Amino acid sequence: MNQRRVSHALGPADVRMLSEAPHAAERLGLSFTALVTIHFGLVVPPPADPGQYLRREVINRFGTWFRRRGIIWTALWVRENFVGQDREHVHLLVHVPRKAWRAFATAAWRWWPQPGAVDVRRVYNVERALRYLSKQLSPQAHFAFRGLIRRESRCRYTGARLAPVLGRRFGMTTNLKRHLLAARPQRSRSEA
Repeated sequence: MNQRRVSHALGPADVRMLSEAPHAAERLGLSFTALVTIHFGLVVPPPADPGQYLRREVINRFGTWFRRRGIIWTALWVRENFVGQDREHVHLLVHVPRKAWRAFATAAWRWWPQPGAVDVRRVYNVERALRYLSKQLSPQAHFAFRGLIRRESRCRYTGARLAPVLGRRFGMTTNLKRHLLAARPQRSRSEA
């Protein structure tokens, strides 16, 4: 039976993939231009399973929107959670062409019209946005990256501790993942 595991924080391998993703997107000619945050607790009605809602509603909805306009859907997302009811949210880094920016933001606000449920911003510094997305990392990942990413162990507004999420903490579109894995050097069996 396929069961999802509880994920407490981003590990070193997760952060490494996240840090390589913007470079892969640039090589594809699809650099990240938007940061979208969706607060599941402010969506009406709040989803019983935020991971499932992310896949079925958020990812599918954005994917369909991009396909209908003939734009290649390229994005990565990171789930964050704090102790407390309805505190889970997701950040998405998305490639949105300049000509589609206004329509994209309008669509996101139309899908989640509740106050504060969605936030859409332009990304001018992808590295800074990526460090922001990677802040809920494990102590091992923090050490592996030599403190380059500020590790968050409590909510900066309420002081609530980090909480686990059911399922994976991050994901990316298939085209980006395929390009990332193809660019990695293959290890032979003798090295493994």
